[in-house]
Amino acid sequence: MASLADQRCFLPLDLAFSFLAWRDLVPASAVSPAFLRAQAGALCCCSLAGPVTALPCSDGALRWLARRAACGVSPGVEFLKISATACRHTDAGALAVSTVCEPLRVLHFHSKVALRESSATLSPRGLQALLGSGRPALLRAVLHGDAVTDAALEILSAGSPLLQALWLSCSAQVSAGAVRKLAISALQLQDLRLDSLRSAFAGDFKEVLAMPRLQCVLVADAVQLPPVLSASDVQRWQAMRRLAILIEAGCPICPSRPLDHWAAEALGQLPCLESLALANVCVGDHLLQALHGSVTLCALSLEGDHGATLPGICGLLRARGRAGAGLLEELQLTAGLTCQVDDAVLLCFVRLGITYLTLEGANISKDGIRRCAGLQALRAKSCGELDLLPPVARLGPPPRKKKPGPFAAKALKAKTDGGLASGWDVRLLGSDQQLCHWWQKGYRYDDMSWYGLEHA
Repeated sequence: MASLADQRCFLPLDLAFSFLAWRDLVPASAVSPAFLRAQAGALCCCSLAGPVTALPCSDGALRWLARRAACGVSPGVEFLKISATACRHTDAGALAVSTVCEPLRVLHFHSKVALRESSATLSPRGLQALLGSGRPALLRAVLHGDAVTDAALEILSAGSPLLQALWLSCSAQVSAGAVRKLAISALQLQDLRLDSLRSAFAGDFKEVLAMPRLQCVLVADAVQLPPVLSASDVQRWQAMRRLAILIEAGCPICPSRPLDHWAAEALGQLPCLESLALANVCVGDHLLQALHGSVTLCALSLEGDHGATLPGICGLLRARGRAGAGLLEELQLTAGLTCQVDDAVLLCFVRLGITYLTLEGANISKDGIRRCAGLQALRAKSCGELDLLPPVARLGPPPRKKKPGPFAAKALKAKTDGGLASGWDVRLLGSDQQLCHWWQKGYRYDDMSWYGLEHA
């Protein structure tokens, strides 16, 4: 295997394994062309998310890329994923490959959370080296961990005028002021995802989200945000196509954060909204009633303690059908005391146009699923009677398998003898998995799902 990889493709073995690991980000069909490009001397795209259990990619692979570009064999790196968690990359590797990152268009930088100075890992120094004085061609960036600082965001603000999408996560060193400055200066920015930024507060998030050009926004674990949003704040989001406000379930006494009913109504009246995901944000039926007239919404996710009732949800589905506004095709829903879901309700959802369904805590059975003609995919979490395969951690499709639909999850094909009919895709979610899958790597829900598409 080593001689095959080295002789035919002229790749270090760990880098060859990284190409095979692409199946966690993109369809397997992208792997073979990657080898062909490398063999032809046109390697300008590399994903370095090596399999942890095999031969993880190392700084040596990064040095090899730098040497290859320095010799004129490759024009440089356009797409780069560098990780101190999935791989063993350190600042030394980042410094080496930074010399050939001038044409960089997509950067995934994953550093550890709670950095220790003594450990060999990726630090702010490594990230700043990759960014240099600015990457003029940079379009998208995923920056994770405590190596991400205000200094890195200042470099992006000044030196990456084409930046269209930015995902910041688990970065304790990033201040709200730096995020706000970047959002103002990046005139092409349309996609902004902020996850677990501990130093940012509700007022800061409101200012950032007020940028009129934003079309895709994710705000996760900003527990102060929903209660302070007003209708006037929401009405400024006129270009919003996809929105997620996700809060992890916490205190059982106060499991969710309320959204003012005027703000909920304004949210339902956004003219361009195509998909909306709320987790542990209590909106009641005010949001559902406002969505009756929406002509663009095709997917809705209400997870955790959302406060919506079953009559409110069914009323929304019926109203959409009567008004000719287009059916709501995808629904993700946590069942509760005011929203109990059984086989009859499941059948009602499908008859009202739902073809992709995710349910948590529902009382549904295999027989109930069999009766749902038109249901293309079902994801079930804590739905007691269903006796399916164990939870599958994998998010992307298995190698050499075609994605069945917007889920692109590993299909658990039902057994024909006593199981479900063999045309449905059914997946059992683990207790720690979120209902909403639109933001995960490997999925292509619409043209805003760019995570992973840079390799296709």
